[in-house]
Amino acid sequence: MPAFPLLLVSVMFLLPLRLQTLLLADQQLQIGTHHSPLHRSKGVEAISCEGQPFDPQLHEAVMREQSSDVPDGTVLRQLRGGYTIGGRLLRPALVAVSCS
Repeated sequence: MPAFPLLLVSVMFLLPLRLQTLLLADQQLQIGTHHSPLHRSKGVEAISCEGQPFDPQLHEAVMREQSSDVPDGTVLRQLRGGYTIGGRLLRPALVAVSCS
């Protein structure tokens, strides 16, 4: 067993609760369990963005793609999930935004 998980667990006790929640959320998201009871109990919610208008408060645009199917400024796809905790932004969603 690698020492890294043990080190991560021991360091977690030194971090503020908000940062602990972010690290645990990120770890679970990599495993694919983003609807876990841990997230719900801590108030972590996924940001829905595909097909929504681009919102700089919740989204971080990393690319623009041409599309005649949707209006300019619409999120075409999500590249990395974004999350809020208690109504405040935890991590912005990385998105591709439409342009004409």
